[in-house]
Amino acid sequence: MFAKLNFKRSIGITGFIGPIGEDLPSLIPIIFALVVFFAAFSSANQSFYSRSDLFSAQIEANKLIRQLRGESYIKSYADFMDRCNSITTKRTRFIAGLMDISSFELKYLQQRDDSIFYENRDGKFICTNAASNPADAFTEINNENLIINFFPIALEERYAKSGLIVKPMLLVVYVWTR
Repeated sequence: MFAKLNFKRSIGITGFIGPIGEDLPSLIPIIFALVVFFAAFSSANQSFYSRSDLFSAQIEANKLIRQLRGESYIKSYADFMDRCNSITTKRTRFIAGLMDISSFELKYLQQRDDSIFYENRDGKFICTNAASNPADAFTEINNENLIINFFPIALEERYAKSGLIVKPMLLVVYVWTR
């Protein structure tokens, strides 16, 4: 008389979600780990290429300086300008000039105008490929990629009264990428 009713207990019994549904909790950490890995890989790659650009700019700056410096002896203003006009650079801009070594202080390199460069009766010892007027070239400097180098150099000057004088100078070169 009494019918036996067969009710399934809902406690502890789960429904079938599918093959991926059961593995979903273990897939989430794997996907998260892959996202973190590729983000780190992308960041490292970007850092490498930014360092590579800076490194190639430094190499080009060294080539430019080698052309300007020569044998660390400049005979005249015309010799300096000949060296400047012979420079050909592809990716970099530069400002180069001579500074009196006796008045050199690091704070002058932050000054960013052409008043720091040496001037004699022939002209101001400054050259650039950034602007037609060297005084305006300092406004074009890109501070992010700026490389400042300075090297000792000797400048020969002739005077009517005292004859030949060789002055110790610094060749100051500002180089930055376009």
